[in-house]
Amino acid sequence: AKTGVAEFQNMNNAWPSNNSDAGIAEAANHSGEYVSQVSVASNVVTITFGSGVHNGNTITLTATDQGGSISWACASLSISDNQLPTICTGI
Repeated sequence: AKTGVAEFQNMNNAWPSNNSDAGIAEAANHSGEYVSQVSVASNVVTITFGSGVHNGNTITLTATDQGGSISWACASLSISDNQLPTICTGI
């Protein structure tokens, strides 16, 4: 999802409105072992967990255009910073 958001921004100088604009499957089609859905709205990717210790919680990956490159910030209102999943490290 991050790649799709960044590519859309770089090509259109605008953020994608939804998953389709970002070139990814609909939100519920991203389910896996721990994730129940991934959704895109503008510069925010929201990941919802469907099982495991974070069941029902979400994280957001927020993109910022840095004049040609995209930076990302990861946050959650329901998961403490020291328990954020590895997707949040190094971004």
